[in-house]
Amino acid sequence: MHVGGYAGLLLCDKKRKHLNDRMTMGNTTWTDVRKRTLTDYYNLPEEAQRRADDLFARMDALAAECADQGQFEQQLLTTGLGEEYNQLVASCSTYAKVLIDGEEKTKDEIIADQRKNTAKTAAAEAAKSQVRQQVSAAITQVLPDEVNRVRLYGLRGLPIIGDIIRRAEQIDSLRWMFGFRKKSEE
Repeated sequence: MHVGGYAGLLLCDKKRKHLNDRMTMGNTTWTDVRKRTLTDYYNLPEEAQRRADDLFARMDALAAECADQGQFEQQLLTTGLGEEYNQLVASCSTYAKVLIDGEEKTKDEIIADQRKNTAKTAAAEAAKSQVRQQVSAAITQVLPDEVNRVRLYGLRGLPIIGDIIRRAEQIDSLRWMFGFRKKSEE
């Protein structure tokens, strides 16, 4: 349904007011979003937590003086509190929380787990390689020589077929050396 003219403007104004009412938050909520960012995504050490608490106390005081969130955001920029918050978040990036398999882990715990897993994987691969070599040696001892030649050298290991393959490769090499290549090869 299209509403035009003055009625359309009133409807737009009502929608805009409704959106503004939904987006308008209490002044403490303006800082709560930033607080939750730090508490939900970072494991802050004591010193960083003290800096954050001090910064948020100053932000709360600033929010109490502002009429709306727009004014609050502008004041954050002009007073330098916004930049201070950004620097705090950047300095706390080494304390970021990470969820792995539903379990919260710090960067150091993740690195320790990776080292452990790398060591386990290396040990397992070394053991597999050693077992493969032992199995291959055992198979080589059990099988006849003709079969072992095929296993090691492919068809070249077979007495007559291997000779034919080698001669064909020699002929191709001579053709290449003296320029007698097929047109499709050029």
